[in-house]
Amino acid sequence: MSESNNRTQARTFHENGQTLVTIKTLLAFLLFVVISSEVIAASIEDYGNLPTNRSLEISPNGEAITWIQELDEKVTLYVANSDDLKVIKALELGDALIRKVYFATNTHIIIEISKARKLTYVGQKYEDSAAFSFNVKTGKTSILLRENRDIYFAQTGLAEIVGFNKEKETALMPAIDNSSKFNLYSVDLNTGKAKRFKPGKQETINWHTNSAGEVIAREDFDGKKDRYRVYSYTQGKKPVLVYENETSLPNLDIVGINEEKNTLIVYNRSSTHEYLTDLSLDTGELENNLFSIQDANIKNYIKSNNDELLGLSISGLTPDYVFFDEKIDHSFERLLSTFKDKSVNLLSYSDDFKKIVVIVSGSQSPEKVYLFDTENVRLNSIGRQFSSIAESDVADVSSFTYQSRDGLALNAVITWPLQKTDSDQKNLPTLIFPHGGPAAYDSIQFDWWAQYFASQGYLIIQPNFRGSTGFGVELTQAGNGKWGKEMQNDVTDALNHAIELGITDPDRVCIMGASYGGYSALAGGAFTPEKFRCVISVNGVSDIPKMLSYDKDVYGRNSWVVNYWDKVIANGTLKKNDLKDISPIHHVDKFVSPTLLIVSKNDTVVSPKQSKAIAKKLKRAKKSVRIVTLKGEDHWLSKSETRLSMLKAIDEFLKEHNPI
Repeated sequence: MSESNNRTQARTFHENGQTLVTIKTLLAFLLFVVISSEVIAASIEDYGNLPTNRSLEISPNGEAITWIQELDEKVTLYVANSDDLKVIKALELGDALIRKVYFATNTHIIIEISKARKLTYVGQKYEDSAAFSFNVKTGKTSILLRENRDIYFAQTGLAEIVGFNKEKETALMPAIDNSSKFNLYSVDLNTGKAKRFKPGKQETINWHTNSAGEVIAREDFDGKKDRYRVYSYTQGKKPVLVYENETSLPNLDIVGINEEKNTLIVYNRSSTHEYLTDLSLDTGELENNLFSIQDANIKNYIKSNNDELLGLSISGLTPDYVFFDEKIDHSFERLLSTFKDKSVNLLSYSDDFKKIVVIVSGSQSPEKVYLFDTENVRLNSIGRQFSSIAESDVADVSSFTYQSRDGLALNAVITWPLQKTDSDQKNLPTLIFPHGGPAAYDSIQFDWWAQYFASQGYLIIQPNFRGSTGFGVELTQAGNGKWGKEMQNDVTDALNHAIELGITDPDRVCIMGASYGGYSALAGGAFTPEKFRCVISVNGVSDIPKMLSYDKDVYGRNSWVVNYWDKVIANGTLKKNDLKDISPIHHVDKFVSPTLLIVSKNDTVVSPKQSKAIAKKLKRAKKSVRIVTLKGEDHWLSKSETRLSMLKAIDEFLKEHNPI
């Protein structure tokens, strides 16, 4: 599988007269904002605010769509007919942080929210989540599961739903009870009331159900004994142990089911490939290689509400797709050929896959949303997620390939300064923008953060360094134990390549990033200070030993999460002093350039203390440092107000230290 879309050429679809009628209908109901015919350049608010329209989903029968609109500080959930887009229901959502919206049944919409809360007796914050059911017919909302007194109050994941019984209108939701057992509960979608459906154990980590809302399997992991188990519920009334392995991490990643074959579909990987196999719930044997891939990764699993695997989204600079139904696969090939060199992301689909919602982004495409009728081969444009950003406000996005200093083939995504001609694309002020994760990657799509600074005249370079996903297992695993070393060299090598190409002015470069990208920015300031005029870290890690200690406090010393980070960062070989050596906080004396630290007060992923601690040390070392706290914000920058505050702080900092 190549990095770009390899689909064969097919008939191109055209937006017909009906598309125009659809758009007019939608605008008439004020669902998407009308853009004035007068061309006005987008403002920092247009880029910084959350998308005006987001979380679009289609009902199981394909007859309705729902989405969230944020306009004039008012957040509303809309439900409309999919054919004429007339509004059926509207629900004001207040100031809750909406994480996910989707149809459970044709009548019920699930709304997931979360909020950071502090456990006073341990001093740590956690992400407190909840799920609501909204009945489209009655307009009534019910909070699910939370009011059950058997549930332990301070736990994450209380919005998780692993299956539905559509006939009984119930959701199946796992939760920890007051005796620390991870049970499965049956929850009434109309009242929110819950009762225990299946008992779990303290070691239970996951449940799996079928389309009838019946439990078919349970996963247990004992971190103290390094023991992973899978139990089958399809062989009688009692669960039967069918798979067991001694491991410090759960070694099977169960990603779906095949009801017909009575199997679980398991993701696994070798040193070179990712692959899917069946795990028999009768024998516990791994059998039948269903799919394998080498030079890319499985990005998303396309599944039914009850985990039946329908297809796969494949990563790369633009995504590709594989569907197990040939007719669906062929229809999607046609759709992808319509938007060559752009990213087409599947948002939602009806049960029969006759209607699907996709979002298209890339150069000159500010995240356009389309409804595709696969049966009638008709493509209708619904609108744009960022309704106030016109195509003329979207900078070109492309990529280049380069080689690391030790010979690894890599790529980087480039966002060019807006409205620059080819002759102007030389010796540009540049922002090196490594992604978070680090198990993530950058691709050719609309990136609001990169697009804003491209609109201000900067060249944005986003390297896919070793440790990134998206381009094969070997690249990802090459990052294990390489934080601050080869991984950081890859970021520097992307900059060096841009300088060699003549597109970057070596005297006008800053580095910025968030989360792991924030760590990489600080590492740039500590380990290659001569390369950067300024350093910008958003919710970045500065002290790796302290980060690991924080995670042990939050998840427990025997947690698979802690084992995962030990593998990724230390690779089982690095000691505490080695981890200090790659921690920017222990190298503040090497910083030369001004540093901007932006920290979300309610970050539950990277402790805000990481930024505060290095700010304190930089000040003591008499280095130029500024810290900005985003009150009420989380790790993922989920609020328009604070996203905008972040952009403005960076904008001001760049104008001072790396002006155009």
